[in-house]
Amino acid sequence: MTNEFIIKRSDDMRAEITSPTHRFVVDLIARECSCNRWTLTGMPCSHATALIQEIRGLDIVEFIDPCYYTEAYGATYELRVNPLMDRQLWEHVDLGYTVLPPMSRRPRGRPKKKRIKDPNEAKKTKRMHKCSRCGNWGHHKSSCKESLQTIEAQGTHALPKQLRKQQPKRR
Repeated sequence: MTNEFIIKRSDDMRAEITSPTHRFVVDLIARECSCNRWTLTGMPCSHATALIQEIRGLDIVEFIDPCYYTEAYGATYELRVNPLMDRQLWEHVDLGYTVLPPMSRRPRGRPKKKRIKDPNEAKKTKRMHKCSRCGNWGHHKSSCKESLQTIEAQGTHALPKQLRKQQPKRR
């Protein structure tokens, strides 16, 4: 993991981590990285992990948020959970208004498929078309703007098969 990052330490617990595409600032004391993954999840991101591995004597478990420990999980269910009465016995509360579902209409026709493409997925390449009338690239026979005189001046190889059969062979 540390092979893909360049670590420039500013002091013992802070560093600038450079990846091939981005640069991040990691602060082990504040337990944060500029990518914000560590702050959001409570688990050290790959940048923080690279710095923790470089510093000898540090254990990565020390930097995991305590909410992931088994003691915290047990403390969640330590207190008693009160059972609920049947729904028919609940008190009816009048809000003064009724909540209706949102107004939505399905559009006409077949639903369109909106597939999320993978960033590594190859993009379709446009194929170049060769005109069967003039032999040039970039258009079809139906949209060819070349005149027949120009095509005949280029030679019989550029003519369509139907016109080639009509011309007499040269000896």
